[in-house]
Amino acid sequence: MAASRVLTTSAWLAMAVAVIAMPAESALSSPAATLPASVGAPWFGELGPGAVRLAPGPGFTIRRPERTWGTPSTVALVQRALANMHASRPLAHTLAVGDLSVRSGTKITLHRSHQTGRDIDLGFYYAARPSNYPQDFVAATKASLDLQLTWELLWQFLSLRDQNGGVATVFVDYQVQQWLFEYGESIGVPHQVLYETFQYPRGIGAPGAIVRHVPGHLDHFHIRFACHEADYFCE
Repeated sequence: MAASRVLTTSAWLAMAVAVIAMPAESALSSPAATLPASVGAPWFGELGPGAVRLAPGPGFTIRRPERTWGTPSTVALVQRALANMHASRPLAHTLAVGDLSVRSGTKITLHRSHQTGRDIDLGFYYAARPSNYPQDFVAATKASLDLQLTWELLWQFLSLRDQNGGVATVFVDYQVQQWLFEYGESIGVPHQVLYETFQYPRGIGAPGAIVRHVPGHLDHFHIRFACHEADYFCE
């Protein structure tokens, strides 16, 4: 009898996310892209001369444009994921895009990290768009969250894990993890993939998960990108 085939997380990503051919991102093709951008660690660092700012685009609202400076690779990958999301779900309500970093990097108000242009906050999708969203992040409940669209948004970003400077970790409240885990079960995602992705149901602090619990993240994803090979001072 042939051995059963195990569907890995990478294989599931290839199946679950439609790849849309996008033009070369301006962030990576600009002269600044050859200069160092991310210096140090996200919680103790700064931005170098290669930093670029996230540009507006269809399907999302940048809440504080002066706080959306990042590395060329991070900005390019964010643009790609958001463009793919809008292309696949053009009728979805506008998404809230929160802070990346200030131009200099270094300490930024309201955050303990976001200092090196590799952290970005993204709101969720809701069954009915809250009146103060996307100007403000809004705490989710299982009833208010559009689980299908929020799931798709998360996996658009997780599909970038294998890119140079791709997604390293996603921080979100453990309760939101439960809702997304259960949604994944309902659409037939293999348990191996779900356990590799979420800390739920193994517990807050469970090792090895990509999506991890941090308090204060019931209303948004905090997505952290890895160092790009061009950022040789990045930690």
